Amino acid sequence: MDNYYPPLATLATSVFYFFLPPDIDTATWILNQLFLGLLMLAVYRLGTHLYSPEIGLLAAVAVTSFPIIIDQSRIFMLDIPTTAMTAWARTDLRACDPHQMVLSFFYFSAPDLSGCPGPPC
Repeated sequence: MDNYYPPLATLATSVFYFFLPPDIDTATWILNQLFLGLLMLAVYRLGTHLYSPEIGLLAAVAVTSFPIIIDQSRIFMLDIPTTAMTAWARTDLRACDPHQMVLSFFYFSAPDLSGCPGPPC
């Protein structure tokens, strides 16, 4: 863990790494697929909320065809998990859901709770 980056992606990867054969590529692939699915769902919900279900579906398919998403889905980077969580938080459809608030709290604030100093100002 690190006192600069959000800990959810790192913790989720370590859980997959613990339960699967000792292959970090498998854990990384599973984590990226889960967060890519969350990103697609969030983009679909945003498109549906703003325009129509057809636009939401088109946007969800389009986001998976971006070259940066294709490149980042093969290596362990925090870009896809952070983008997915940010898009999910922006749906505003779950803003008052207590479970969503708790998940967002731990994703963005857990380094502060650990006693580690945050990023330098």
